[in-house]
Amino acid sequence: MPQLSPSSGLMIMVSVLLTIIILSFSISLSNNYPINF
Repeated sequence: MPQLSPSSGLMIMVSVLLTIIILSFSISLSNNYPINF
């Protein structure tokens, strides 16, 4: 198995942070404007 380089670990952390930000943003949007999916 190839070892993870520090840059790929940084990319994983950035993508996880972006996912959390997008999720919280969409949750706040659905709280302001209720949307039934």
